[in-house]
Amino acid sequence: MLPRVLVLICCLFSLLSAKAQTGTQCPQNIGFESGTFTNWKCYSGSISETVRGAPQNNPPVITLTETSPLYNQHKIVKKSDERDDYGGFSLDSPNGSDYVIKLGNDQGGRGAERVSYTLNVPANVDAYSVIFNYAVVLQDPSHAAAEQPKFTVEIIDETSNSSTSCGSFEFVASGSLPGFKRSEFMTNVLYKPWSPVLLNLTEYVGRKIRLEFTTNDCTYNAHFGYVYLDVTENCSYPITGNIICPGTKPITLKSLPGFSEYHWFNAVTKEELGTVDSLVLPASTPVGTQIAVKLVPFSGLGCIQTLYVTLEGPKVNVNQPAPECLSVDITASSITSSNSPDLKYSYWADAAATIPLTNPKNITKSGSYYIKGQNMPGCFAVGEVKVVIVEPPQITVTDPEPVNYPQTVDITSSYVPAANLTYSYWKDPKATVPLLNPTAVNRDAPFYIKVTNASGCITIATVNANIIYPGIVIPNTFTPNGDGVNDVLTVLMENSIHVKSFKIVNKWGDVLFSTSDIYNYWDGNRDGKALPVGVYYWFVDGVDTSQRKIRQSGSVAILR
Repeated sequence: MLPRVLVLICCLFSLLSAKAQTGTQCPQNIGFESGTFTNWKCYSGSISETVRGAPQNNPPVITLTETSPLYNQHKIVKKSDERDDYGGFSLDSPNGSDYVIKLGNDQGGRGAERVSYTLNVPANVDAYSVIFNYAVVLQDPSHAAAEQPKFTVEIIDETSNSSTSCGSFEFVASGSLPGFKRSEFMTNVLYKPWSPVLLNLTEYVGRKIRLEFTTNDCTYNAHFGYVYLDVTENCSYPITGNIICPGTKPITLKSLPGFSEYHWFNAVTKEELGTVDSLVLPASTPVGTQIAVKLVPFSGLGCIQTLYVTLEGPKVNVNQPAPECLSVDITASSITSSNSPDLKYSYWADAAATIPLTNPKNITKSGSYYIKGQNMPGCFAVGEVKVVIVEPPQITVTDPEPVNYPQTVDITSSYVPAANLTYSYWKDPKATVPLLNPTAVNRDAPFYIKVTNASGCITIATVNANIIYPGIVIPNTFTPNGDGVNDVLTVLMENSIHVKSFKIVNKWGDVLFSTSDIYNYWDGNRDGKALPVGVYYWFVDGVDTSQRKIRQSGSVAILR
């Protein structure tokens, strides 16, 4: 098994303000959670070769070409229980994501790899930051620094095509690298477990930024460097634990691990509160208290950044549902969100949450309803959801006057059309079989008018075409050639006749088609195969309303 290192790039895009925090939506697939490299670019290439004993006049150069993901250089890896063979740490992403990518390998050979992601820093925010965690494994053959394996991070402002002043850095294999450990399994391999970098991109608000992550082997064809990358798509805040239930238990705030120093303080009074990556506050600390932490990274690995958080009680955020035609399910996950992941929801008819809803999945009446979110200690919040049920469209149908065959009926004249409504015509009550000639119906039967309003609400009304036939009327030719015209043999008859059997036979008396449903029209086929052009014979057996037998026969020619 190839040795692995997990490089976590947990990108938390957040707004950082001393007064409030407001999250922003993560860029699409920045965390590889589609299981693909969608929106990422992959590159493959090499670093120029160093010849032993030759003078080194120029620094090595990395040459890369954009390519599709290559299995041994850019590899999607699903969450697993494996551990790194050199560092012994778990390959599970600490942010809980399902996918990481492996960038590079341990085969040496002057290989180089890169992945990059371009994002737009929102223009409508006061502050913006990117946080990524990384771990890296580098073989250390003790070459000159420029000839060693390395891992490079660059944050590039695409407007000026220059690296940002904070957050671009490289690790060159060396025994003196800060935070690195020597492998217990191979003494010339160095690794660094999870460590974060916090990039303050506030000065780039409204501009385009490119994240680039590059690995390369040594310049002597022998020694390797590689990483794993993972980006968290849960764009939450770097400080957790600020959603509290006052007076119930001590409050524990947690920041990102892996910084050189932590300085917690009250954002208003400036009182110092703690110096490790978490802070415990008394249970009596009130909602609204503002806490800050200054994060000091290891030298060269990002910038000093101060994060702010406000202690809050649980909140229920309601995304108001769109107007619906029949009912609204207010328990849908798309409607409710919260600042607290442990809330349990219940549904009520009143703002005081005293009258429970019996069926919140099927609200059929417009009005205000209420969602209560409560956590384990008993703190709760209530959010209002406004339901709008759109009235179905109205139509009044008057059946057309009876006509004598071969006259036809125009069913589109059976109602008065209304503005902003759409009308369509169908053969069946579920409106699945369209009626192609609604202005010239020649069959005595019910038909259906579907009315649709601007909200997509539907009403289906029945209209009866009353055509008086002289007994049974069957054409003497039809053309089942699939052109949509005269493709079936229609049978028309008086309402007083009840058909028991309708058959089609050939000249030898073989039954080609048989049905008791007179509207199951023959399409000129036998067992799914088209019959040749020629003359065929039909037979109808039935009774009238007086139970008098009706028998009639005739011929029909197939033309194609």
